Amino acid sequence: MQFDFTAIAASAAAVISIVNLTVTTYSTGRRERLKWARDSLAEAFYSFIDTSYLYTSALNQYQRLFQKEGAVDEFEATSQTVQTHRSALRHAQTKIRLLAPARTLDQAQRLRASLDELSDRISEGLSQDECDPMRAEIRQYREALIVSAKKDMGLPR
Repeated sequence: MQFDFTAIAASAAAVISIVNLTVTTYSTGRRERLKWARDSLAEAFYSFIDTSYLYTSALNQYQRLFQKEGAVDEFEATSQTVQTHRSALRHAQTKIRLLAPARTLDQAQRLRASLDELSDRISEGLSQDECDPMRAEIRQYREALIVSAKKDMGLPR
């Protein structure tokens, strides 16, 4: 009878140990995946917002050169910078598309579309007075994206 009790106790301890190991492994893995997703999302947001500011700055310089008919080589270099930032913003948005909720992706798409529209319209000879409302819209979309991103990451607004 002593042997049976020891064998049962050892078996129970082994089962408890296996269950404990399984639960711990599962919860640790889940916690690590969530941390990775949050960190990746934060990096995607940072990249997108940072690129949007760089794109805006390049557009401002592009418009100044376009309006005063700057030197051809400076104009071409700025035009290339605008296109580089446009492409980088599209790339950064792809990361957001993979990681962010739909409402935040919508905010990113609005911001990118506004920047692209401003870029296209500057090339058509848009005046400063026509640009100002578009720039205000871009600022609003950027702020809305930041608020949405903070909410996604559980940060204070």
